[in-house]
Amino acid sequence: AIGAYLGLSNTVIPESSQMTDLFDYSIEPTTSWNAEKKEYSFSQSIRSVNGKDYKNIDIKVNFYKGNNLLGSYDSKIDHTKDGKCTLKFNKGLKEEPDTFYYDVVNAFTSINSIVGSFVKRISTQHKRWIFAGVVLGVSIFIFPPLYGEGYEGMTALLHGNVAALFDNSLFFKFSHIEWVAIVYVIAIMFCKVVAMATTNASGGVGGTFAPSLFVGAFMGAIVALVCNACFGWNISIVSFTLVGMAGVMAGVMKAPLTSIFLIAELSNGYGLFIPLMIVAGTAFAVDYALDRDSIYTKQLRMRGELLTHDKDQSVFVFLRLEDLMETDFIRIKENMVLGDIVHIISSARRNIFPVIDNFGRLLGVVQLDDLREDMFKQDRWGRSITYYMIQPPYKILQHEQVQSILPRFEENNTWMLPVVDKENRYLGFISKSRILNAYREALVKISQ
Repeated sequence: AIGAYLGLSNTVIPESSQMTDLFDYSIEPTTSWNAEKKEYSFSQSIRSVNGKDYKNIDIKVNFYKGNNLLGSYDSKIDHTKDGKCTLKFNKGLKEEPDTFYYDVVNAFTSINSIVGSFVKRISTQHKRWIFAGVVLGVSIFIFPPLYGEGYEGMTALLHGNVAALFDNSLFFKFSHIEWVAIVYVIAIMFCKVVAMATTNASGGVGGTFAPSLFVGAFMGAIVALVCNACFGWNISIVSFTLVGMAGVMAGVMKAPLTSIFLIAELSNGYGLFIPLMIVAGTAFAVDYALDRDSIYTKQLRMRGELLTHDKDQSVFVFLRLEDLMETDFIRIKENMVLGDIVHIISSARRNIFPVIDNFGRLLGVVQLDDLREDMFKQDRWGRSITYYMIQPPYKILQHEQVQSILPRFEENNTWMLPVVDKENRYLGFISKSRILNAYREALVKISQ
């Protein structure tokens, strides 16, 4: 339970992740350009998309002038608090940039994420299958108990027959050596994690239930073998194997009662019932205190798709940004002048206009209220529209959870915010009133 939490509390992110997969940095940064020193100062507040805290994320910031790369800056997010942090640095550049992009350089700490990130960097799917096949083939050749779901290996431990794990193995002749047996069982347990991660990352199904039982059984057996070898005790490998399975199942799946009765049935009796209760209860309590989600619900909660008994929270699962986004806003180009907009206004239904460049990227917005004073003065119709352009107080990222969007309206004291994709391309607007109306309608449906 503690090990699982440490893996989650540190960064467990594939190296191929983009910065926008992890953080929302749509808040306009504070920048300054020193022409004499050719130095660019940069400061920006960012927040994680799912509200999770991350540690020790190496990132690279690439600066562009048009399509030309001016330079890159390597930095690190040491720690985020409440999912937020601020990036600050100075960078010497030959000229002032107009665009920047983030990339995650190196951000993984667990075996599962290391293997997963490596496999996902492989360019094509058929190469991933070949790689996974080679890894699994070599692993099974060296450690035969990894074949299939691993039930044969667990069965051998449930009979206290550690030597059976060496059958058809390259290490068969060393099966009688105590320390070799310990190292062999430990290696099998870790290779099981690698095999599962490789299978999942390559597009296969590595499973959840069976690997959890496998790891729990082998961990329990390892504890018994180490205690017997180091302290001369005579601990039952069978009993520790069963208890280990119950502990892992209770902690990972948040199912203490299921683990107690399931493992008790496997033991053909209730002689271990008290130890099973103690281990399962302790594992569940520790893991629940550290993380309330099970392995099945963790990803659902992070994606905002977890249904709970709290109706107010469950309503948000049925609300999607794509369905609530409004797209009937007239887009205007950055090279337009006030006179062009005056003719557009006559047919416009909205009082706000997104300003985009030739690539569809959002540069800012123009509000009708800011044009009223000059729109009837023809001598000012030649003025560039960028003169009236302002930056939106916040930009909502595509596919962001609706539940995380509502606080942005309160923080920025606004009722309308633009929606952009990862490349800052304009997609539409989302309004607070539309979210609240959809929320009320969905709540009524759930309550009926």
